[in-house]
Amino acid sequence: MLRASEGGGSFEFVPRIRDTGDERRDAVGRLLAGAREGIMTMDGEPGTLALFAGRHSIHRVTPIQGKTPRVNAVLAYAQEPGHRLTPLNRELFYGQSS
Repeated sequence: MLRASEGGGSFEFVPRIRDTGDERRDAVGRLLAGAREGIMTMDGEPGTLALFAGRHSIHRVTPIQGKTPRVNAVLAYAQEPGHRLTPLNRELFYGQSS
C-alpha cells in the first residue's frame, strides 16, 4: 500500500479457497453468489506489505470512497524468463488501453 483512500478500499480475501488439483467450484460458486464464509479483511495502512497466494485465493478490494485514490504496488512472480501478463490481466491491472 502506497496511499490509502479516504474510505473503503479494504482488502478482502479467502485464503487458499482453491488449489492446483481442485478448483473447488462449489465453494467459489457459493462465494460469488454472496456467501461470506471464510472471508478475511485487511485494512492496510501505507507501508503495509501483504503476501498471499493470489492464484489460489479469491480476493478483491472494496469500493473506495472520497476523491483520494487508493494506490498499491503489485509485485508478481513467474518461473519462466520473459513471462508477460495476458491481455485480460493487463486490462485488469492497468485498465483498458486505447
